[in-house]
Amino acid sequence: MTQINDPKLKPCPFCGEEAAIWYYPASERLNCKDQYYVGCTNDNCGCELEHTGGWKTYDDAVNAWNRRANG
Repeated sequence: MTQINDPKLKPCPFCGEEAAIWYYPASERLNCKDQYYVGCTNDNCGCELEHTGGWKTYDDAVNAWNRRANG
């Protein structure tokens, strides 16, 4: 797993902290494809954008986070 901080990501709608993408390459897990997840970097917040199996591309994860409703 790799955490990627990207200035294109909007801050968390709940706590205002920075968001990040977590990338899980297929090579690290058996029978899985590359997956991207996105959420808040504040351990006390826990805001994540859920998507079963993660997003297939980095851009899909960024776009999904940035178009979510503000809290």
